[in-house]
Amino acid sequence: IVVRRSGDTSSPFKVLVVGSIHGDEPEGMKVVDRLNRRFRKGINGVDLWTIRTVNPDGIKRGTRKNAHGVDLNRNFPYRWDGSLNGGYNSGPRPASEPETRSIMKLANRTGFNLAIWFHQPWGRTLVPCNKDRRWGYLYARLSGLGSGGSCDRGRYPGSAVSWQHHEYGTTAFV
Repeated sequence: IVVRRSGDTSSPFKVLVVGSIHGDEPEGMKVVDRLNRRFRKGINGVDLWTIRTVNPDGIKRGTRKNAHGVDLNRNFPYRWDGSLNGGYNSGPRPASEPETRSIMKLANRTGFNLAIWFHQPWGRTLVPCNKDRRWGYLYARLSGLGSGGSCDRGRYPGSAVSWQHHEYGTTAFV
């Protein structure tokens, strides 16, 4: 997992952008590449952290899951559900996967204010249902993806977004 940091490293406003957590959803990596090219020197007032993918094994194989057959977006501790299987196998225990633990360590060390995690299936922004929804709606408008008219109630067990919000209060959305 390669993390790139640019911008104003002294800024208290820390942003994480993740291009892919599922190996069969690589399109967000193009967004990260474009961000890295366009904002090579960063964005004034923003400490920007980007990760092309947190699932390099899944990208290489073109599969949703990592090399251990775990859906990393169901492996985070908050609301982890060990009964999930099939396409959403959550792993043998919360944070059982090295990729999950790496992201947890980074988030713990950095304390992101905003995190955007790219997924492909919906083609829209899943706006948080809490006070942070204004950021999701702003992103939806600026990106042209739209919001689909509903919000993400955090119903996805073990997700990175729910974990970041719950653990650190990070404004995080898909």
